[in-house]
Amino acid sequence: MTIKFGTSGWRAIIADEFTYANLTLVLEAITEYLQKNQLSEKGVVLGRDTRFGGEAFAEYAARVLATHGIKVFLCERDTPTPVISYEIRRRGAGGGLNFTASHNPPEYQGLKFSTADGAPALPEITKQFEQTFLRLWEEERTNPKLRSYTDFRTLVSQGKIEMIDPNPPYLKRLSEIVDTKVIAESGIKVVYDAMYGTARGYTDKFLRDLGVEVETLHDWRDVYFGGRPPEPSEKNIPELIARVRARGAQGEFVIGIANDGDADRYAVVDATGTYLQANQLLAILFHYALQHKPNWKGCVVRTLATTHLIDAIAKKAGIRLYEVPVGFKYIGEIMMREDMIVGGEESNGLSVYQHIPEKDGILACLLFVEIAARTRAPLSEYLKRLHEEYGYFATVRENLRLSEEIKHALLMRLQNDTPTELAGRRVVEVDRRDGVKMICDDGSWLLVRFSGTEPVVRFYAESHSDARTKEIMEFAKSLIQPTRSTRTMNLKDMAGMLKQVQQMSQKMEEVQKELARLTVVGEAGGGMVKVTANGKHEILKVEIEKELLTPDEQEMLQDLIVAATNKALQESTRVAQEEMIKATGGMISSMDFLKDLNLGGQS
Repeated sequence: MTIKFGTSGWRAIIADEFTYANLTLVLEAITEYLQKNQLSEKGVVLGRDTRFGGEAFAEYAARVLATHGIKVFLCERDTPTPVISYEIRRRGAGGGLNFTASHNPPEYQGLKFSTADGAPALPEITKQFEQTFLRLWEEERTNPKLRSYTDFRTLVSQGKIEMIDPNPPYLKRLSEIVDTKVIAESGIKVVYDAMYGTARGYTDKFLRDLGVEVETLHDWRDVYFGGRPPEPSEKNIPELIARVRARGAQGEFVIGIANDGDADRYAVVDATGTYLQANQLLAILFHYALQHKPNWKGCVVRTLATTHLIDAIAKKAGIRLYEVPVGFKYIGEIMMREDMIVGGEESNGLSVYQHIPEKDGILACLLFVEIAARTRAPLSEYLKRLHEEYGYFATVRENLRLSEEIKHALLMRLQNDTPTELAGRRVVEVDRRDGVKMICDDGSWLLVRFSGTEPVVRFYAESHSDARTKEIMEFAKSLIQPTRSTRTMNLKDMAGMLKQVQQMSQKMEEVQKELARLTVVGEAGGGMVKVTANGKHEILKVEIEKELLTPDEQEMLQDLIVAATNKALQESTRVAQEEMIKATGGMISSMDFLKDLNLGGQS
């Protein structure tokens, strides 16, 4: 059993990989890290977003950590990710834990660890968590031990868990960054979509305290996020766009803003109803900061996937630019060693001068309200002026889901036979730090990145015209085609194949009868739970070794049953595959061939 800490922590589906059993081992791995680095006494800030089970997971984590002697500052309510980051730095804590899956669909839960500087943990730290988890999991499998953690209320009464409200100091900090006078005196009106997330009572409260009229949407908790992923993409905020467009059409001085579930991302809709892309907004903010934030000094940082319009602005202003791999932790790493004016990525994350080394969607929203308030014009007009001064940049991103076979073949092709041209233009530079980025002699570029957790490839393309960017994206998709099967069949071959399939069908009926008689057993908790299944994925029996369980054992019982069931079903699948291959004499490969031709799958 392994887990993976991605760019923003460990994320998994609830009751599948994200279970109390796995969470316990992850928490013990984090505990080892804190103790090893003498951070226990400094304590940790612990929070959660609005997802299902957040309160229970956070309370359980607080018990585990506090029982191990680590002071816990537990947030009273669901709390934005940037607020936790700021609170870590403000208190001088040893780190922070946040139960969030950010913008993932509602069936996901996650755990993010931030280091003492408030930044997302870098790979050298999360790798330690993964390795320690694997060691503990192996130990648990061979020699399970009973774990007991002190009651939550007892730990609170002992002062080992302290309930905190990080809202006031965080909002005070934002008032030091945002020009509140400009906003308050502008008469601007705001439509705010909280997307059922943690930023309600933060973004809207800050503006209302300035006397701004704020119309809020979806500002209550819904663990299903209204049936959409809590990601502030254009397709996920139609109500906000429609509402701003309607009010703007009536002549109102209005802007629309939104935050994702844990408020580390943002979205902006101007008075014309235009949804601005993060690439465009980053360029606007960087340019605005150079004009109106004279105290903001230092470099500018963007990721490999972010627009080169920022490069053009930086070059003209004589500002040093850093390009880093995708993931805000790499931006945060530079923030910790030198001053930075603005740092951001194309996936709606940014931070600014001497703020936290973490994405802050709340601050982002407020800064774009400030820009609109000062310029008294739609942000799309600001973007138009940038294009007039620095040139037009057309940037597009597309995600494609591939089979693992095709994904691997594409990866091998890019590594071993990288294109020397992109849709007719010569490639002059190749960057392999994060995927493969190919830059052409005309400044256009293509980045191909592969997901580490699912069979998805991401294409990012940019050029100085919409037509050219479209050509690059079409070229990118064409790279996939040669990796698909090029086998063809004539009518005679097809007739023979269909005859084989008919024979296989008869064999499969016999196999099904045999599988119903076969039994397999899955165990968990050192044999505490046993689940028996047959070869047809049917559960026959569930056995629990002990009749009297301790409270901690009862708490983990459901996880153990799920784990044992999964093992039984996995074994059932293996047995079924062996029986099918044996019974069909290898004809199972013929079925694979039909599936590849879309003849054996769903219509």
